[in-house]
Amino acid sequence: MSDHPSLLRVADRLGITTEWHDAWDRPAAASAETIRALAQAQGYDLSTPETMAEAEDKLRAAEEVEGAPPVATFPKGAALELPVCLKAHRLGHLEWRIETEAGQVLEGSVELGHMPVVSVSEHAAANPVVTRRLSCPIHLPLGYHRLFLHVEGIETETLIVVAPAQCYLPDVVEGGGRGWGLAVQLYALRSDENWGIGDFTDLKRLAQGLGPMGVSTIGLNPLNALFPDQPTRISPYAPSSRRYLNPLYIDVASCPDFVQAPGAETMITDPKLQDTIATARQAEFIDHKRIAAAKHAAFTLMWRHFRDVHLADPASPRGRGFRQFQADGGKDLEDFARFEALQAELGSSHGAWVTWPEPLRHPDSPAVEAFAASHRDAVDYVQYLQWIADTQLGEAAFQARRAGLLLGFYRDLAVGFDSGGADAWTNQDLLIAGAAIGAPPDILNRKGQDWGLAAVSPRAMRRDRYQSFAKAIRANMRHAGALRIDHVMILRQLYLVPAGLEPTEGAYVRYPFEDLLRILTLESVRNECMVIGEDLGTVPPGFRERLAEARVLSYKVLPFERWDSGMFKAPDAYPRLSVASAGTHDIATIKGAWLGRDVDWRRRLDLYPDEAARDNEARGRLQERVDLLNALAHYHVLGEAEQARLLPQPDEPVFDWALTEASYLYLAETPSLLMLVQAEDVLEELEAPNLPGTIDEHPNWRRRLSATVAALLAEPRLHILAAKLTSKRKLP
Repeated sequence: MSDHPSLLRVADRLGITTEWHDAWDRPAAASAETIRALAQAQGYDLSTPETMAEAEDKLRAAEEVEGAPPVATFPKGAALELPVCLKAHRLGHLEWRIETEAGQVLEGSVELGHMPVVSVSEHAAANPVVTRRLSCPIHLPLGYHRLFLHVEGIETETLIVVAPAQCYLPDVVEGGGRGWGLAVQLYALRSDENWGIGDFTDLKRLAQGLGPMGVSTIGLNPLNALFPDQPTRISPYAPSSRRYLNPLYIDVASCPDFVQAPGAETMITDPKLQDTIATARQAEFIDHKRIAAAKHAAFTLMWRHFRDVHLADPASPRGRGFRQFQADGGKDLEDFARFEALQAELGSSHGAWVTWPEPLRHPDSPAVEAFAASHRDAVDYVQYLQWIADTQLGEAAFQARRAGLLLGFYRDLAVGFDSGGADAWTNQDLLIAGAAIGAPPDILNRKGQDWGLAAVSPRAMRRDRYQSFAKAIRANMRHAGALRIDHVMILRQLYLVPAGLEPTEGAYVRYPFEDLLRILTLESVRNECMVIGEDLGTVPPGFRERLAEARVLSYKVLPFERWDSGMFKAPDAYPRLSVASAGTHDIATIKGAWLGRDVDWRRRLDLYPDEAARDNEARGRLQERVDLLNALAHYHVLGEAEQARLLPQPDEPVFDWALTEASYLYLAETPSLLMLVQAEDVLEELEAPNLPGTIDEHPNWRRRLSATVAALLAEPRLHILAAKLTSKRKLP
């Protein structure tokens, strides 16, 4: 890395971390090339000493704009103090006015000379910028409030966020209760009723069957909107939008607009559709293209009936319900629907939105306004599908609680969104266009990863007053009792890979941790939704401790919970504020790991940086099997006979159900507030849903469970395991 002072100063101002420690605690550093590329992507040329000096001046000037910052966050009860930048020549009074979220107006004024000086700019000696501290003698309630400042013609507005110190925890766990849940990929659910992809009715039936077994929650993959015009873009962790739902999860048959629509019976009995559905139900992999085509044909029928019957009748309760949904969604829902309608109109011939005709690339342009006016039916159709999806998810959540799932659904928020999707189109001012989110080399992928997700500028997030972030959190807490934040390090830092460089050539960029954490705690309390932070991988020092203070649960996965010696951590070493699991969607199932299926895949697809790394993992897996058996036997969840039968053979390891059951009984002993059982483990699946570092090389996000929801609920292994787990972890 270059040590040119200007380069390092600009990097620091842009939040680029120049040095860190990797997943193996080895020193790592960003190269000068990486720093320059990340700066260039944000509009700062660092190619010469002269341009570096210009970049410094430009950044300094942006930091010294007169007025108060666009946003300021405070813990509840804290003094309301914030910096105000003003030229030194300004005199007189500063007037302030606060409009609280509840509509109360509070006002005051202060002499500038009575405001303490925090700093003075050194770069404008004749008339420097003086930063003073404004103290408002009030304590605001929780919420989002607006502060207006006026002094000598300078007027600024600041969003004041007042947050609780900690996230929400329900009463059933506050008193020491411990729950457990079943984790599923919704798309993977099979049934004799769905159209070849799991839907919200499958989810409802699963919840109704699990409730009597003592299950506290169902963990779900992200349910967000993907790309209707490109049905093969299927990763739930690379959505078009993190705020809206994937309509393919709609159960067509249970929607009254389909049942009542003229032509529905003809459609559903058509031999071609019947063959498509029957084939899709039996297939090992989801045929997204055919299923999407069939469902969207049905959606069109539903919409036309709803439009012609319910929207045409001002007295229709369903019509009024939809219009209220539109009104509540406001401009954000309208913009999303316009994007989808434009994508449907232009996608096949123009590709991603960055290649659309220039006037249509901007959501607030007159051309987009004109398009929406001339394509009102298409825009309303998109919003209608969101209404139906939200209604069906809400009904499933209601029935889950009614069935006894005390924590409701456990939803998942992806770390980012696709740069070609709706969120990127509507939030262009937030993006670092020449970089993508990824991960450095770690345990899951030794070559590093470029996830291709849009990178968001931390400085732009502040200008946006964090509203895009807050809206994403709020949307995914809807109909949920818990929210998992995928790669929760996004609150503090993200590994960004500049365009054209390898995943090993990225760097970490810092984010406003305390501000984002306060917004998270506020939304958690308001939505009565507990928060889980997926904190696997490279975690900065002190990060987990700060999350624990805020009652964000840590994510503890059995294969990774080991001491430096390699021995598995005892159950009582797991923190109370955590979720314990034997696996995730990104790692092998218990059976797959035991039999080395993931190692085989990585070897086959050349995902190891070299042969030594491959051989080391294979040897490490053999030792891991021995260590796991010893741990399970030591805590008496695995008998001596089972241990002897499972003792690993280097060439042909032996697997049976006893290992799966013992692994989960081991986790049941932890004090972790929640533990999750993977549905794939219950069914002894060999393959995992996803293999990190691959897209099409491995059938990611396409595998369906080997049993239907009804068969899973009738599975004797599930009932036996559930009884044992519930006896240890039942919530009051």
